[in-house]
This record gives sequence, C-alpha cells and structure tokens, in this order.
Amino acid sequence: MTSINKLVLTRNGGTFWGGSSTLHNLLGYTPKVKTLVLNGFMLDLAMLRALRPIPRPRAWGPVIFPKLKTLEFRYAKLAGPLVDLKPGFEDLLSRQRIQRMVIGTHAQESEYSVTRSIDEDDELIEWFKSKVPEFYLFPEINTIYKINDDTWQLWNA
Repeated sequence: MTSINKLVLTRNGGTFWGGSSTLHNLLGYTPKVKTLVLNGFMLDLAMLRALRPIPRPRAWGPVIFPKLKTLEFRYAKLAGPLVDLKPGFEDLLSRQRIQRMVIGTHAQESEYSVTRSIDEDDELIEWFKSKVPEFYLFPEINTIYKINDDTWQLWNA
C-alpha cells in the first residue's frame, strides 16, 4: 500500500469528484494525507464540512481521517462574500490543525455562477492571519495549479 502525503484534486470542464460527501469519503480512504490541494472547486460550507472528521463515540475506536497540515484552495469559486464562510472555517480549524493555508480565487461571471474575488481588507482575512501560522491570499490565480510529474493523477471513470 502506498502512503499518499499530498493529494491534488482538480475540477475542470466535465471532470467532477462529486459532492462534498464524495470528497469526505475519499479523505477517509487516504488518512495519511497531510497536504490537500483543491483546484477549481466551489468554496462553500458543504466543502468545509467535508474537510473535517465527523465526531463519533469513542467506543467506535479512533477516527480514520487525515490530519491536514496544509490546505490549499486554488482557483476557488465563491458564491458570496468570504465572511459568510467564517462559521465553517471556525469549525474546520477547531478540528484540523492547519499550519499553512492558501486561498486563491478566480473572479468569474457566467449564467451558471457568480463568483467574487477576495479583498485583502476582508475581515475574515485578518481573522485567518491570527489563526493559521502561514496564511496566503491570492486574489486571482489565472492558471490551474500545475501537477508535477511525480503526482499521481486519478480519474473519475
């Protein structure tokens, strides 16, 4: 069995990894992941819930879920103001000990969605800087995160 330390998931065009429950299940099968990079996904409360373990009784044994250290949202799509997601981030950061977080957004308007880029003055950005040791904000990323040759590419067949 191969240990996966870094998992990069990209949603582009017709490729889709399913909803937040699919992502949560995938993470349950990759408990050694320390770095998660999500490219082109909608950043919403459901996505944030998928990134944290679900509480369960101690009698059931240890929780099998990654203990993420690095979390990157690249080319993220926002359906509204980032501050609306603060309760989800508070919950996520109380269950995961994230040491490094990157948020890169793509501002795009279409008939299907309206996304807004992040403003450096956003009150949530200041909150992040007080909670995450290494927090980086990229208001717009014009290209999807490049996948290295040593990264396994998984397809949803």
